[in-house]
Amino acid sequence: MDQKRFPDQLIETIRDRNDLVAVISDYLALKRSGQNYTGLCPFHQEKTPSFVVSPSKQIFHCFGCGVGGNVFQFLIKIEGLSFPEVLRRLAEKGGIPLPALENAQKENPARREMDEIYRLNEEVAAHFHRNLLNRPEAAQARAYLKGRGITAETIALFSIGFALPRRDDLLGAFSKKFSLPLLEKAGLIFRKGGEPFKIGSQA
Repeated sequence: MDQKRFPDQLIETIRDRNDLVAVISDYLALKRSGQNYTGLCPFHQEKTPSFVVSPSKQIFHCFGCGVGGNVFQFLIKIEGLSFPEVLRRLAEKGGIPLPALENAQKENPARREMDEIYRLNEEVAAHFHRNLLNRPEAAQARAYLKGRGITAETIALFSIGFALPRRDDLLGAFSKKFSLPLLEKAGLIFRKGGEPFKIGSQA
């Protein structure tokens, strides 16, 4: 969002004004199950509900595909919006005025690019999270987290992830959806001279 960012306190207020169960209920049917709610995951095909929403923690997690997060991540994923776009939508829904910098940002190419970088990083974080939950290469990492007493709920809450030990993981997953210059500007890939792009963490 240009060079300015919305204050953390404002983000927390917007999140608190938008109950996650109510927001998700606009998209799928939820059923009470103990302290939580369950439903069929909207992000992959399933017949047995594995999508869980915690009203006390205000997080969701699918034990089938590994998607999880808070109300912002849910709308980003299901609507394909950027974080600033979701923030503005929820602020309006919660009756919260946003700072005056909105007008200065309209139709600003720099802002659009930053919004794309926000969305890219959200999707990359979800990609790493799915790696941790589902990839065989992450078995040792899962065992380590379990040994440290880190629960599935904590892993979902903080979107803990795992980077595969190869250079082409992010390129293969995102090069068709996002431009290589954007991936490079976000610091996710790099190249030296005329060499092919490589993953930044593998330098």
